[in-house]
Amino acid sequence: VGFAAVVGMLVPRPVTAFPTLLSFLWQFSLMELLGDFILYWGHRVQHESEYLWKNHHSFHHQMITPSACSTGYIDALDSTLQ
Repeated sequence: VGFAAVVGMLVPRPVTAFPTLLSFLWQFSLMELLGDFILYWGHRVQHESEYLWKNHHSFHHQMITPSACSTGYIDALDSTLQ
C-alpha cells in the first residue's frame, strides 16, 4: 500500500470545493501558529549552536542595514533550517 493510499484513508475527501469559513479560519490560524513556532525554534537553534552560528547563520547577520534585497544573503543550510 502506497503513501497516497494511506493518506487517502486517513484524510476524508472534501464534500465541497471550499471549506466553511470556520474551518478555513481554524486551519489558517493553526498553520500560522505552527509556522511561526517552527521558524522561531529553527532560528533560535542556529543562534545557540556554535557550529551553526560560525559556519552558516552568522553570515546573514553581517548585513548592516537589513532590506528585502538582503534576504538573498543567506546560507543554504540556514535557509533550510528556518
